[in-house]
Amino acid sequence: MMDIITHMNDGIPVGADRLFTGENFNNQTGVFIRDEYGKGRIKLYIGTDSKPHFQILERL
Repeated sequence: MMDIITHMNDGIPVGADRLFTGENFNNQTGVFIRDEYGKGRIKLYIGTDSKPHFQILERL
């Protein structure tokens, strides 16, 4: 069903998560920002090594 809605919206997912704060599945606690397509773009987090990390991810 989501494939049909995405196709109808010119390939842009409807309701894609853009911002997440909390602990992810990699046990990283921080702020994670995604673009309009739901792809990760910025990560500001504390890693499992208890050190701060800041990443700007390039668009592929």
